[in-house]
Amino acid sequence: MRSFAGLEGQLWLLTIVLTVGMLLRFVQLRLHSVYPLFSILAFTALARSLIVVFVPIKPYWYAVYFMATEGLLFVFYVLATLEVFSLVFQRFPGIHSLSRWVTAGALLTATLLAAVSLYPDVMAKPQMGPLEVFLVAERGVLFGLAVLILLLGAFLAWFPVVLPRNVAVHSMLFSTYFLTKAAAILVRNISQTPMGQVSSIAILMISSVCMLLWIVLLRRAGEAATMVVGNPWSRTREEELVGQLRAINSTLAGAGRE
Repeated sequence: MRSFAGLEGQLWLLTIVLTVGMLLRFVQLRLHSVYPLFSILAFTALARSLIVVFVPIKPYWYAVYFMATEGLLFVFYVLATLEVFSLVFQRFPGIHSLSRWVTAGALLTATLLAAVSLYPDVMAKPQMGPLEVFLVAERGVLFGLAVLILLLGAFLAWFPVVLPRNVAVHSMLFSTYFLTKAAAILVRNISQTPMGQVSSIAILMISSVCMLLWIVLLRRAGEAATMVVGNPWSRTREEELVGQLRAINSTLAGAGRE
């Protein structure tokens, strides 16, 4: 059984407890059916942590376990990101359709860039192990998803989009959670052990705060209540931007039917 001694261990335990609380909250409010892919992501992360707590794993097999579960988690990160895009653009099916292609293109490009970035590492260290190769590939996936989430944030900051309150809160929390976690993981992957421990603690702190906010801020009534996200434009400018958004959506929807 893994020890919870020290700051890192205590934060890890806190994250587990808050993840359980968040999932129970989602079930209580029936939000697990509204955000199913994010709920599966959270449940998978929880199961991964609990297995480490209760099942002794030898160092070699831990590396295999880490790569397998980390890879599975990043599949669900991609799916949860697509889910956020779907929720944000549910009133604009044309833009939503384009966003799927943008997501696929961004991830493919990031993977290729990760493969290219692997070359100097291989030349400097020809005997790279599977874990080191995996961490470089992870760097590419993180970069691709981070770019997508930043693009979504820029879109929401510019256009006055009306969203259900829960969708707006969930999108902002997921974006903050993923971007800060991605930054910490990248630092961990390219740094030595001391900095790696600092980034691990940062990841746990970020996770704990976000889980707590998901528990506190999401409400069942928030599915019906709406809010406008984005820049507080004047009424005239707001109507102009919404008109542009609808025109873009109509053009993309029409192109998709051809």
